[in-house]
Amino acid sequence: MDYFEVCWSIFSTICLVNVVFGILVCEITRFTVLAAVPIFSSAAGAIANGLCYYVYYEKHPVINEVVAAVFSDFFWLLQEASLLLYSYIILQRVLWPKQWRIFSIIFWSLMVLTAITRVFIAIYRAKFLIEGVAEFEVIINYLHISYFTFMAISECLSAYFLVVIFTSAKTASMSAALK
Repeated sequence: MDYFEVCWSIFSTICLVNVVFGILVCEITRFTVLAAVPIFSSAAGAIANGLCYYVYYEKHPVINEVVAAVFSDFFWLLQEASLLLYSYIILQRVLWPKQWRIFSIIFWSLMVLTAITRVFIAIYRAKFLIEGVAEFEVIINYLHISYFTFMAISECLSAYFLVVIFTSAKTASMSAALK
C-alpha cells in the first residue's frame, strides 16, 4: 500500500508541516510558551500518526507492533492533551489566586484522569494486538469515550473561567468608558 493512500500518513505529513511553520513563525516573531504548544502538539501528532501507519498498514512482528502501538498511544496523549494547555497558560496569567487554585486543581485532576484512561487504552490495545480478542476493541472504544469526555470537561472548565474573565473585563471597560 502506498504511503499517501491512507489517512495516518497524510495526517503525519500535515503535522510535520505544522512543526516547520511553527518554527518559522517563532523565528520571525519570538519563541513563547504559547507558540510552543502547537509545535509540540504537531510533533507528537506526526509521530503518533506515523506509528499508526506502521502498526496498521504494514506487516511487522507482533512485538514491534505492540511497542509501536503503545508509543503511538503515548504520543496521542501528548498531542491531544497538550492542546488543553492553551487556555491553561492564558488563565494562569489572568485568574485571581483563589480562582487559579480552584481551576488548577480541577484541571490537573482531569488531566490525570485523561492520562490514566490513555494508559488503559494502551494496555488493551497491546492485549488486542497480542491476543486478537475482539472484545478488547469494544473496551478500547468505551475507554476512548471516557478519554475524550475528560478532555471535553477540561475544555468546558477552561471556557467557563475564560468567559468569566472576559465578561468582567468587558464590564470594567464599559464602566471606564462611561466615566
